[in-house]
Amino acid sequence: MMQEAAAKMSGKPTYKGVGITCECGGQAEFKEYRKRFIKTLHGEIAIKRACYRCRECGRGYIPWDKEQGTAKRIWTPRIKELVSTPCATLSYKAALKLVEQTTGLVIEESSGEEIVFDLGNRLRALKEEAIAAAVDIGEDIETAVIYEGVKSEGKDVDTIKDPRYIAAQEKSEVFGRRYTPRQCKPDTSMPKNE
Repeated sequence: MMQEAAAKMSGKPTYKGVGITCECGGQAEFKEYRKRFIKTLHGEIAIKRACYRCRECGRGYIPWDKEQGTAKRIWTPRIKELVSTPCATLSYKAALKLVEQTTGLVIEESSGEEIVFDLGNRLRALKEEAIAAAVDIGEDIETAVIYEGVKSEGKDVDTIKDPRYIAAQEKSEVFGRRYTPRQCKPDTSMPKNE
């Protein structure tokens, strides 16, 4: 049944056109469909994926593998999620025992470690891409606390009144205008600190 379902996303559905842009800036051309096996909760299935090769640098691409998160390993994203979630709080041995008890899926400890390692690398790469994108468009993540400072009688320390926490990914000039004094409703009868 799983193989029949997989057939609907195999072959032509993985095709991205005659060419895709390579990281080197060149054009990667469609070459062929390649078969690989992946492990699902219900057994191993075969998928044919569109493969591309760059004319400039010779690098190969299989977009479907990247989209599905199966680039180097045989595990589906769902299995990776089932393994990595308990591994966040339990030892590998205990986490994989829990996976086996709840799903019937037997995964060796070394494979569990590889799954968590791969997922961690993928999350780090996504974070780096987001940081690079923010830097490229010139927008930083700005944070601020807007509050009224109330001077307490006989004390050197001010008291914070009605703090409001804000954050946004935008240019400083835009962020600075995000909250006007009217929006913050300052009490002008008391001195305030910023």
